Amino acid sequence: LKTRPALIFKARRHHVPRGHCEKGFGQAILLAGTVSTHGRCTYGKVPPVPTGAMSEPSLARQLAICVAAVAGAASCFALGTLVEKRRGRREQRIHARPVSVPASSTFRLRWALPHDAPAILSMIRQLAVFEKQLHQVVISEDTVRLDLETGHFECLLAEDKVPPSADDVSCSQCWRCIGFALFHTRWSTAKGLTLYLHDLFVAPSTRGSGVGTALLSSVAGVACSRCCHELSWCAFDWNTKAIDFYASKGAQQVGITTSSVSAQP
Repeated sequence: LKTRPALIFKARRHHVPRGHCEKGFGQAILLAGTVSTHGRCTYGKVPPVPTGAMSEPSLARQLAICVAAVAGAASCFALGTLVEKRRGRREQRIHARPVSVPASSTFRLRWALPHDAPAILSMIRQLAVFEKQLHQVVISEDTVRLDLETGHFECLLAEDKVPPSADDVSCSQCWRCIGFALFHTRWSTAKGLTLYLHDLFVAPSTRGSGVGTALLSSVAGVACSRCCHELSWCAFDWNTKAIDFYASKGAQQVGITTSSVSAQP
């Protein structure tokens, strides 16, 4: 193994009372997770058999068992339906929430959805190639799709319009992914709610057009809307362009961490 030091950056914000915060998607995800965790089927429990009862269950007890089974199945079905409805509401909120970019931009930003798993995984692999860590990427599209759907992480995609080809002139609104920002919330016993930007990547062919700035600004906006104490991320110490980019946006270097990576591809 060999070690690679990475710099830790944080963008802090002024404290805002949580009562004045805007409601974000994280609350909907948390609500669904709470229901699925604690909403166990506890309805219709059968009372214990009295002492001296016959070994074979009586007709009344058999009826009670059937009623309990039906009630338990109905409660589980209702719970699953509730979770699915709330998951659908979360996706509707994501669709409804706009991500602003400069009017002169030739690209757009949008929230990633489960069907974007192939594009997200492609961006992850391109970033891993740049960082010489492709051999460590072992996740699959199914994992990305499921984890995004369940709210373990969130992702913003940057896309630009693809010119129509001679074979398919009907493709007037075709978009291709040129960058992404993948992040998730964390909770600290010292600072409370924080947002961690895990990956920020822009395709080399489109760098310098404001895509990275738009992605970083949008993630910072999410952190502010959720009243997060800070937005943090890491960068390898050899990636001087990224370090200079973050410094130009006002980020502060707060520490150094060391990550161990395999020396063999």
